Amino acid sequence: MSLPNDQSPPEVEEKREDHLKFLFHSWDLVAAAAWEGYTSEGRGAIVINPKEGSQWTNSVVYIPDDRPRPPGVPAWPDPEVEEMVRGYDPEREVVVIILRLDGDVSGYKLPTPNRAHTPPAAFAALQRLSEQEHQA
Repeated sequence: MSLPNDQSPPEVEEKREDHLKFLFHSWDLVAAAAWEGYTSEGRGAIVINPKEGSQWTNSVVYIPDDRPRPPGVPAWPDPEVEEMVRGYDPEREVVVIILRLDGDVSGYKLPTPNRAHTPPAAFAALQRLSEQEHQA
């Protein structure tokens, strides 16, 4: 999922309040990417890596819960994130993991904000916008 040409997300900061502000500012993009990942790969989480660069499509990836991994390697960075991934409602919530610049991670299970698109509706809205841009 890519951003429309005239939009770019704010920079990701390191404090929880800044993460949440960034995520709610980018809600439609995060929710749409989460829904697209869920419908194609199953339950999982959006992972944002600010080290990857400033382009939204280069710094966000959907990681499915059932992806292959070597024996003994945990599915998620900690049990709390694992519980978030296994317990969220994909039609109304998203799980986001932000890889912090200090090497740690921050995990969030976010409900759809009031008056915002649910993940399926955000995906549909961005699909329509993308189709309109290609027709123009």
